[in-house]
Amino acid sequence: MLNKDTLKPLLKQQIEGIIWKIVLDDELNCMAIESRTLTKQVLFSVYDFNQKCFLILNYSFEEKWQLGLLALYQHKLILHGFENEFAPTQKNILVFNLVDKNIVWQNYSHTAQAIYKEGILAYNAKIMPRKLELLDLNTGKSLGLLKADKNLQQLQNQIILPEHQLAENIWETAQQLIYKDLFIRSLYLKNKDSYTQIIEVYNKENNILLSDILNDNIQKLAEDTFFVWLGKLVYIRNKSEIVSYLL
Repeated sequence: MLNKDTLKPLLKQQIEGIIWKIVLDDELNCMAIESRTLTKQVLFSVYDFNQKCFLILNYSFEEKWQLGLLALYQHKLILHGFENEFAPTQKNILVFNLVDKNIVWQNYSHTAQAIYKEGILAYNAKIMPRKLELLDLNTGKSLGLLKADKNLQQLQNQIILPEHQLAENIWETAQQLIYKDLFIRSLYLKNKDSYTQIIEVYNKENNILLSDILNDNIQKLAEDTFFVWLGKLVYIRNKSEIVSYLL
């Protein structure tokens, strides 16, 4: 039962593989997740907080491994490829429509440099010197070379990250932030031979509203343990479960 000392759960979902990356779309209140399995398969999931459902969950493409998450905008998932399995250099562009679950377009000659509301800023790596051009998000067609006086609108997220509280003993390091009248922190508890990382949320009366285990039996520090986005607490539990509460 929910009460004034309870946070409302919004999302708890086990994701296949290890969660690798998260990108956000503030305008449509959606979150995209890239996860990777031990069998070298990359999967993508997108949760719509307005509709309260996953638009895709553990979704794979024909290219099973050499894909990465770039951005999420207007129910379109924007992905990049890699130069090869052993090099992190990006190449190629793939745009996937989350409404009809189809690939809108692919570009094998260009590499994305940045994503804007007006389109994808990209370049052909085979042409030197590098010339930036804008690609239409819906069609992939070139909208022309970027002009010096062209003002583009960046995709921005209203995300709040915790501050690192350093300590002489690294295992006493914590991450914390204050949001509204709530105090949120993650910290480490020592076990016999390892540590457990937990997250806690307190109200202004110092009553605990949430206590959860982020990772158990860990041997090294973890960074980026949680964030606040559009009034929601978001964190990953055990590297593969996405969790969110309304704050």
